[in-house]
Amino acid sequence: MTQPTPPDTPGPRRPATLADLDAVPSTHTGHLINGKLYAFPRPRHGHEKAQYRLGVRLSPFDPQASGPGGPGGWLFLMEPELHIGSERAVPDLAGWLRPIEEGLLDPYPTIPPAWICEILSPRTEAFDRGEKATWFLQIGVRWLWFITPEERLLEVYESDAGAWRQRHRFTGSADVAAPPFRALTWPLGSLWG
Repeated sequence: MTQPTPPDTPGPRRPATLADLDAVPSTHTGHLINGKLYAFPRPRHGHEKAQYRLGVRLSPFDPQASGPGGPGGWLFLMEPELHIGSERAVPDLAGWLRPIEEGLLDPYPTIPPAWICEILSPRTEAFDRGEKATWFLQIGVRWLWFITPEERLLEVYESDAGAWRQRHRFTGSADVAAPPFRALTWPLGSLWG
C-alpha cells in the first residue's frame, strides 16, 4: 500500500531526505515521515468532490471565508504541506484554531493544526490510518476525521492519553454534528451527491 522509495543499492535503507521529497513528480503527493518517503498518485474525482464539499460545509467556522454570522474560530487550508521540524506531510484538509499568527502558515505551516481530515482511498488508506495518523498524534493534532467516499462513511477521532479514540461514526446521509464543529449540523449525504 505505502510506496517508500526503494534504495539505490542493496543493504540497509538510508533515511529519505528533503531532496528525495523534492524529486517526487507533480502527479503524486509526497510525504516524509520518520525518515521514510511515501508517494501516492493524485486523488480521484470522488475524493476531490468530498474534500471540496466538506470545506464548503465547514466554511461558516472560518469568518474570513464566510463573513460574519457563523460560529467562527477557525482557519482552514486544503492540502497544506506541513513542515514540522524535518518532517513533511500533506493532509487533505487542516484547521487551526484562531487566533493564529498567519505568518506561521506561509509559505508552509510550521505549527500543527488542531484538526485534520483525510479522505481515504484504497491506495492510501493503510498509510493514512497508520504511519500518517500516528505522526499527526505525535505532533499534537487533537481531532482527526476519516472520510471514505466509497463507503459513504465519516469517522471522528480525538486524541486521548496518547492514542486516537473514535468518538463518532456517521454513514450514508446522516446528520452530522461532530467535534470540533458541533455548533453546525449538516447532511453527510451532501458530500456524495
